[in-house]
Amino acid sequence: MARIRTDDGVDLYYESTGDGPPLLFLHEFAGDHRSWDAQVAHFAGRYQCIVYAARGYQPSSVPDDGTAYSKQRAVLDALAILDATGTAAAHVIGLSMGGFCGLHLTDQRPDRVLSLVAASVGYGAPPDRARAFHEDTARTAATFLADGSAVTADLIAHGPGRIPCLTHDPEGWTRFRDNLANHSAIGSANTMLGVEMNRETTRPSTMSRLILRKLRSAVMTYRVSSSLVSRTASPSMWRLPLPDPGEGRYGSRPAPRLVEQCKKVFVSFERRRQFVGVGPTGGQVGPVL
Repeated sequence: MARIRTDDGVDLYYESTGDGPPLLFLHEFAGDHRSWDAQVAHFAGRYQCIVYAARGYQPSSVPDDGTAYSKQRAVLDALAILDATGTAAAHVIGLSMGGFCGLHLTDQRPDRVLSLVAASVGYGAPPDRARAFHEDTARTAATFLADGSAVTADLIAHGPGRIPCLTHDPEGWTRFRDNLANHSAIGSANTMLGVEMNRETTRPSTMSRLILRKLRSAVMTYRVSSSLVSRTASPSMWRLPLPDPGEGRYGSRPAPRLVEQCKKVFVSFERRRQFVGVGPTGGQVGPVL
């Protein structure tokens, strides 16, 4: 348990557990550093697991000024955590908002990224859905400010994307809802408006191609019932099927089995640059080439 202060005066809380090749976990909007507890418990015996609470998420600082939140600041915060832990480069695993941060981090500083798992990063990115996404984002931010985190957390937890968690893992769903209910309302609203609202309006396949320009190999995942891992048309790509519906994303975290499947593919390639694009529950990212 430790804290660092960023160059703009924001304190970030982080935890580093285990020894070995470093794994940097980036949480989603509705999660926090605790969202990765299952992954840390699973990997800490073999890897150094680094988790942190993004700005706006206690016990990190919660700036009142909305201009302190942006997708670029999220990248700088991730780099600050790598610097604080003495990590030259890490395997980066990001979910949703964290997945977008991982994409931007890899795009800007590929020298700090050994490999990337970007899970559920398609939401809000396709141009034809941008307006609806922006309206939904603004509405959620307003709800946090008007009704508070407890009410908003209950609405989010009962959304269609969270019901599989309630079905498969009721205890995990309850922890997710209760943790979200205790998030800062101002921090959540500012994150929604400063970070989530400003996602690129480009298709995930386009984003993937941009990332692949800086990486040497790729792993893509699809919801298919074929073998665990299979070659795609490109010799530098792999296709990895998602688990059964509802198992790919539990509350605010991907199921440990899904992450383990990804890691089986690319952690063995310690010296290679790779990209992993994980489709969200109920869909897929799509081909990158």
